[in-house]
Amino acid sequence: MKSAAVICMLVGAISGFTISSRTGEKRYMTKGGSWKSPSGVVYELVIMSASGNPIEFRTEEISPGIKVIKGVGTNQALDLHHPSTGRVRLIFYTQNNELRQTFEIGGDEKNGYYLKNSEKCLQYDETGNIYGVTCSSNPEQKFDIVYSPEDSEYKPPAETQPASKDLTAQAVKNPSPLAPQVVIFNEGEGHHSNPHHQDLGEVFSLHHKSKNRIVV
Repeated sequence: MKSAAVICMLVGAISGFTISSRTGEKRYMTKGGSWKSPSGVVYELVIMSASGNPIEFRTEEISPGIKVIKGVGTNQALDLHHPSTGRVRLIFYTQNNELRQTFEIGGDEKNGYYLKNSEKCLQYDETGNIYGVTCSSNPEQKFDIVYSPEDSEYKPPAETQPASKDLTAQAVKNPSPLAPQVVIFNEGEGHHSNPHHQDLGEVFSLHHKSKNRIVV
């Protein structure tokens, strides 16, 4: 019952998926406040933070393998902004499906996921800022993505059979060669009636009169 309650809490808390760091302190993609670009336009940054509310995302595939990553219940999406000067920054911007909002999500759960826009991969630094940089093996280009059961990308964990059932099934398939057997002798062959000689007669019958026994 406890595990079921935990699952219900998670489903209620997350309706899409979250993106988090894999190195150092656990941080999530959150809204990072306003940022004024070199051209004077104010945008809303996306950062990695250990505080604040994680952004809940959903994806919309616009071509095979290429997706727009948008916020749940909003018309905003991740946008890799290329300012006139300075570094390429990740912002949250009105969805328009333009090139700077299209991402390839690669990798896997075990080794981490990367988010690639054209020739740039997202990478976070120690301060939590997220930039578009040349793709590399830098561990800060890898992310954890946790999908909720409501998301189309969710893959339920494989259920494992209880160990006791596994052992029982194996025993049925491969019975022990030392398993006990019950031997029933046919006494109609004229065994000696003397009780002192009955045991020897049975042993003799066990080895030499297989036609007179039934093994169960």
